[in-house]
Amino acid sequence: MASVHLREISKQYPNGYRAVKGLNLEIEDGEFLVLVGPSGCGKSTALRMIAGLEDITDGKLVIGERTLNDIEPKDRDIAMVFQNYALYPHMSVKDNIGFALSLRKVPKKEITTRVNHAAEILELSPVLNRKPGQLSGGQRQRVAMGRAIVREPSVFLMDEPLSNLDAKLRVQMRAEIAKIQKSLGITTIYVTHDQVEAMTMADRVAVMKGGHLQQVGSPKELYNSPTNAFVGAFIGSPSMNLFEGTVEVKTHETVLHLGTTELTLSEQTRQIYPNINTYHNSKIVVGFRPEDLEDAAFVDTSENAQGYFESDILLAEELGAETMIHFSLDATPVDVGDPDAVEKVGANGAAVARVDSRTTLTAGTRGKIFINTSRLHLFDASTQQAIKSR
Repeated sequence: MASVHLREISKQYPNGYRAVKGLNLEIEDGEFLVLVGPSGCGKSTALRMIAGLEDITDGKLVIGERTLNDIEPKDRDIAMVFQNYALYPHMSVKDNIGFALSLRKVPKKEITTRVNHAAEILELSPVLNRKPGQLSGGQRQRVAMGRAIVREPSVFLMDEPLSNLDAKLRVQMRAEIAKIQKSLGITTIYVTHDQVEAMTMADRVAVMKGGHLQQVGSPKELYNSPTNAFVGAFIGSPSMNLFEGTVEVKTHETVLHLGTTELTLSEQTRQIYPNINTYHNSKIVVGFRPEDLEDAAFVDTSENAQGYFESDILLAEELGAETMIHFSLDATPVDVGDPDAVEKVGANGAAVARVDSRTTLTAGTRGKIFINTSRLHLFDASTQQAIKSR
């Protein structure tokens, strides 16, 4: 087992393109860290530099006590699980799992012991004599993991290992991978573009954009305290609603103007953002998550008369336990620069609310939607960085 240290790691290609820019990360021994971000953000390049499949342009990579910049991939004591599994179709499951050990001239008896142990962990024992073509997608994914496990590496690297599976199997396999990693206690760096995978599997999540690390922290930290509007929008499903707003400081209250809508900040929010009054008559970015909205019919209107949107309902998606309400808002939506997320930020003034399934709000009607102003996220309009909280 080993810790992994990325110190000002950068990657620049011969054409001048910088895929990773000064990446600093400290991954603890036994930790499950997920690198997440949109396509082209540099997460897979960073993983490939750790693996030795890409040269490091600048910076230092340290695993355990060893600097590995110039060490061959085979000598780095890591095991990688690829997106396409890279199984040998003519070999049995048993031979696929044990292949790397055979290349290293490990005694056959030890290979058999390690392969059987990995197969037991991964519930592959009944299919050890089958070929990959006879397996389901989930079983092939387990075989790829088994090949990594038998090597008993210091570090696991996983590059979008679930992307080829259907939605139901992805849910099942992400739980299994997390469970196996915990039982083995091997330091794991996992790359995905799926923030749901990141949130459900990781001890900590590192969010990247444009080659830069945006924020690293526990899933709960990233969800509750995003460092900027991009992280706020990227983490959470459906995405955080983000709109331009203007701050007005009155004698006894602070009001946010979102188009023609006025929201009076709760006392709790003013305590969280003690310097919000310095933005008087200035624009800010206002973020609110769909789950912090509700059909006003299910809220005590006497609690906060200003915490409402009077809006045209554009679409109602009934999902059984809840309903997603898309409604109009005459405020300017904010683009956070996520190339994968055309629908993750407001389009044409649309916002999304996750409401009680009993709602009677339907498309083509006008409705009243409550917003919990204690759960607002406020960002500087020019930098999109979170306004300093307490």
